[in-house]
Amino acid sequence: MKDRNVRTAAVILAGGKGLRMGGDIPKQYLLLCGRPLICHTLDAFEAASSVDAILVVVGAADVERVTRELTENYGPYSKLIGVVAGGRERFDSSKCGLDAVLKQAEAYDIVLVHDAARALVSPECIDRVVAKTIETGACVAAVPVTDTVKQSADGARIDRTLPRNELYAVQTPQGFATELLARAYAAMEQQRNEAPEAFAAEEKNITDDASVVERYTDHPVFLAQGEPTNRKVTLAEDLEYAEYILTKRA
Repeated sequence: MKDRNVRTAAVILAGGKGLRMGGDIPKQYLLLCGRPLICHTLDAFEAASSVDAILVVVGAADVERVTRELTENYGPYSKLIGVVAGGRERFDSSKCGLDAVLKQAEAYDIVLVHDAARALVSPECIDRVVAKTIETGACVAAVPVTDTVKQSADGARIDRTLPRNELYAVQTPQGFATELLARAYAAMEQQRNEAPEAFAAEEKNITDDASVVERYTDHPVFLAQGEPTNRKVTLAEDLEYAEYILTKRA
């Protein structure tokens, strides 16, 4: 049940080039069960009772086209509040989405960040992340790691086996109190501008929004129950898997 006193905006990151998929079309626009992959992602957020608004971040050259597609050909999506251009890196695009949310006339208490390529996310998973964010201020969807994980510094020799019972595979959506995420990105930008060498050393480890909160605030990030099917479409076989799951759901 949605808490009517809490307003949530979802930022959908759809600016990647999808190079590992091959071909000329970014994976978020590939057809999946007859509709662009991104539309299946948006369907889940449209259906999630905890989400009030959706903002999509795309490549600068795609803003006009995607806006038209989502409002005319595949929409309309009642919760869509805008399509904006992203930046060079993933965290740049997240910040562009966050900035666009902060500029809205309507205030949002929680911001979710989700990869458009995770088209199999369910409304129930989204609602769980929002509920956990209300409780903790920062959380990520995640599932326990079931494989044995080895660490290797050189990619050839195993250095050690990591304790599987302590490992989780992190997914999106990731949820944050809006003020917390804004503060984290402000601190990141400050380091980027004032200490570029220190930021360059940190940059390679900033792989998601939780990384930004972990590194630039003292606020802990918690785990919310993810889903084994909430896989990121990266390779051609992932697209086949998504087709199978969507067909099975239908």
